[in-house]
Amino acid sequence: MRIVVRWDIKGQLTSTTLSNFIVIMNLQLILMLVILLSHEASTFYIGCGIGVE
Repeated sequence: MRIVVRWDIKGQLTSTTLSNFIVIMNLQLILMLVILLSHEASTFYIGCGIGVE
């Protein structure tokens, strides 16, 4: 499974891998992502568009 993070900055859709996600985003969001991953197997979206492909 590949984790992809997308967020809209001034109308631009940006995608990054989990490694970059850890560098860019807050540890709280990472923890929330892990909790949601273990709770939801299918594609999900939270906040600004964190999803799993």
